[in-house]
Amino acid sequence: MTKAQPDQHKIVAYLKSIADPKRAEGAKRFFKSGEGEYGEGDQFLGIANPAVHQAVKRFKPLDLEVCEALLESEFHEVRFFALAMMVELYRPKRSALKEQVVASYLANTQFINNWDLVDCSAYKILGNYLIERDRSQLFDLARSESLWERRIAIVSNYAFIKQNDFETTLSLAEILKHDSEDLIHKAVGWMLKEVGKRDAQVLRRFIQTHHQDLPRTLLRTAIEKLPANERAAFLANKV
Repeated sequence: MTKAQPDQHKIVAYLKSIADPKRAEGAKRFFKSGEGEYGEGDQFLGIANPAVHQAVKRFKPLDLEVCEALLESEFHEVRFFALAMMVELYRPKRSALKEQVVASYLANTQFINNWDLVDCSAYKILGNYLIERDRSQLFDLARSESLWERRIAIVSNYAFIKQNDFETTLSLAEILKHDSEDLIHKAVGWMLKEVGKRDAQVLRRFIQTHHQDLPRTLLRTAIEKLPANERAAFLANKV
């Protein structure tokens, strides 16, 4: 007999049962949910990520429709749960759901609206899907008015970088180096740093070509793993 699937209300009730109001107050500050901040208006239950992942194990697999309903929650951790569950639905090599998960992910970017929500899902779903496919959609996302869609565009590249495929990352970095948001500078720097871990010469060439107009945050993040004397030279513009 097949076990009945829980609906979104049961899952939200469970997550609320393990909530920590004191932790929630700290999360509001950490994720910048105050007026005028990038996470303005977000609500928190106060649940650590490992506990959310344990909840995913407890309830998986869920129907994709349930995940979509959970993504619309006002609570940050419920949206995190939904994305982590979507990663689980996408993960199996022979999953028949891959295309549906990717389509759902792209249709619901308005709810993937903080850096941790992007970072826990973008490369695991969209990036992995695009490894052997056309990546033009990433360039569309990189030019979006949405901060979070632009972050999805660059963080998705981690999947390619793991395959020692750097071309798309470098092209997107050229576009996003001019972004106005520090969260994008950090994400671009992170991806360039990951490139450098695998091929330091590729990173060096990119920095040498573009260092004059790289935001300081992006540059510092990108060169974190280079030798100290090189970092100092790049930061002093002596290259």
